[in-house]
Amino acid sequence: MQKRFFQEPASLVTRTAPRAFVKISGICSARCLAARLREPLPPFRWQQTQSRRPRLGHVRSISETVGSQHGHVALDDLEMRPVLDETGMTPPGRTAEEAGPAVFAMYDKNAQLQYIGFSGNLAKSIEKLFYRRPEQSYYYRAHLLDEVDQQLMMEVRNAWFDSLEGGPPLGNVNLVEKEAWQISVQVTGNSEGGTAVAAQEHAAVLMTQIKNRGCRTEFVPDPVLLQKGIIEFVTLTDEEKERIRIAKEEMAERIKVCRFENDDGEMEEFELMFDSEFKTNGGYLFDVTLNHESRESAHRVIVGEIYFKHGIFEPKDLLEKVFGFILKRRFPRQTEGILSSTQFSPNYFSVAELHQNYPDFEEEIPWQVDGDSFWHFRKIEQYGYSHEDSDGEKLAKQLLVDS
Repeated sequence: MQKRFFQEPASLVTRTAPRAFVKISGICSARCLAARLREPLPPFRWQQTQSRRPRLGHVRSISETVGSQHGHVALDDLEMRPVLDETGMTPPGRTAEEAGPAVFAMYDKNAQLQYIGFSGNLAKSIEKLFYRRPEQSYYYRAHLLDEVDQQLMMEVRNAWFDSLEGGPPLGNVNLVEKEAWQISVQVTGNSEGGTAVAAQEHAAVLMTQIKNRGCRTEFVPDPVLLQKGIIEFVTLTDEEKERIRIAKEEMAERIKVCRFENDDGEMEEFELMFDSEFKTNGGYLFDVTLNHESRESAHRVIVGEIYFKHGIFEPKDLLEKVFGFILKRRFPRQTEGILSSTQFSPNYFSVAELHQNYPDFEEEIPWQVDGDSFWHFRKIEQYGYSHEDSDGEKLAKQLLVDS
């Protein structure tokens, strides 16, 4: 708002009351002038006026000027193109001409206008909006420019606004819709870890929607932003695609799909991923991730040489049998705190420990002993109380029998 001081008129004005000034051809008497000078100055008064800043692109002649200088920019005169072509590729996978600055309009499945924007790289912007709102991004129109000129872009966009009977589309006037088009999807959780999990779940939903649209452009959520709860997808270069392909092959080699027969005679499936493998003096040490019934658990297992040196099993094949044995008996897959000597810990164990504690181990996992080369410490109940006899009364009875 502009402010200016109240100004007295240039000439003396006649007043009706008692100390009146009389204007006589622009000359006052000395008496009147002296009285005037003795009067206190009037207080300053503020007068407020409205600012008259013009809205950019509001005048119709602006769109005409743009059209005369830069060709046809009327929205309806531009070609409507699909966001995904017949091969399922987004703009960056099609033409290089769309990689420049442009003003564009987005349309839904029914070719209804949803949003008008401008960008320094049309292809990237169309792709980004498609990933953010796959259910709203089916078609687009674009006016390509020779260089980035924000003033010109705003003029073209405003000219398009003025040409629409109902005014700007919902994506430009509704705050929620506007943020959905212009800002990355963000989610929050109760904690930092909860936020990352929530972001991964929401990203999975978006990826399903994108794949259901038939998109063949390869992309992944940005892992750094995902940890902050921000979902933004990035496309992959040829080098990145090759690196991911090799990583997938290596991952496939590390994952072993296994099966075991449960007590009902049905086959159940689980996966073992071999995270690391170390050769020791007496065998191998494996770090593995077990995935069964949509739940993962980490385990460290020591495999003694005696269990594979005769060629009945390879070390990794033996672990398939071992974890099938554990899953069939529904052992807890994770233990915490201090364990007693009779408790089996599936988090960190040796195959020999499992063998010694459970009598039916040999019935399901055949093995071979080389004469006296291995001290075959038989099941523990032959040498005292079993792992099931943990209370004092049973222990006392067992000790009497052994004595």
